Amino acid sequence: MLQIHRSRRICPFFSRICRALIAVAAVLLLAGCKTEIYQGLQESEANTMLSVLLRHGIAAEKNSAKNGYSVSIDSRNIVQALEILRQNSLPRDDYKSMGQVFSAQGMISSATEEQARLSFALSQELSNTFSRIDGVLTARVHVVLGHTYLGTGKSTPASAAVFLRHTPESQATRLISNIRELAANAVPGLTQDNVSVMLVPVRETVSVPMPQNIQDITDAEGGPSRQNLILALGGLLAASVIGLVAAVIMLMRGRKKNPGGA
Repeated sequence: MLQIHRSRRICPFFSRICRALIAVAAVLLLAGCKTEIYQGLQESEANTMLSVLLRHGIAAEKNSAKNGYSVSIDSRNIVQALEILRQNSLPRDDYKSMGQVFSAQGMISSATEEQARLSFALSQELSNTFSRIDGVLTARVHVVLGHTYLGTGKSTPASAAVFLRHTPESQATRLISNIRELAANAVPGLTQDNVSVMLVPVRETVSVPMPQNIQDITDAEGGPSRQNLILALGGLLAASVIGLVAAVIMLMRGRKKNPGGA
């Protein structure tokens, strides 16, 4: 009977230990859970995304693969991270070059088709150029080539519309005349008077605590604070295992002392 009572006392202890081990294992699993948010990126673009996320206090990692680079973050920060990247227009648009637009020709194109293709190619080239201005997040250029209507002698002049979405500190606001001049020189028959420029400053709306010092940045990158948390949880798991082993030893000793206790 003594053995039975001891077993009943120890069994609840085993149950508590097992529940503790499961809870600790779950916490450890969640602490290291990463979610891949983008893949197939160029290294330069992956670096830009990584830099933006880290500046906003979001822990992120860059990994290489056969199809390019990927960016992973803590699964708990997915919503904030995606919104931050969206506001910064990341990943950026992939603009086509003049050569890419005209390399895919199959059958002989009409004059209208050639003009449309040239208009698109010029729009892509100018959009790519204006996107390189510091602080410009999105660049769109719409080009309309000049056209003369046969039989009537009427013509429409070339025109262009430039849309730039930029950060408040961007120099784009001081380069409007340069933007008009560059567009006019790139499009045949286009004058600066027929180039319209629309600038849209953006403002962050995501509430993410900014790192205030080097220690905060280190924590955001998964540094000492994260490591200390994992070490502490690992120590708790080890202590639980030791307690379980000790309980098993106690049970075995009790059985040896009372071989006929049933």
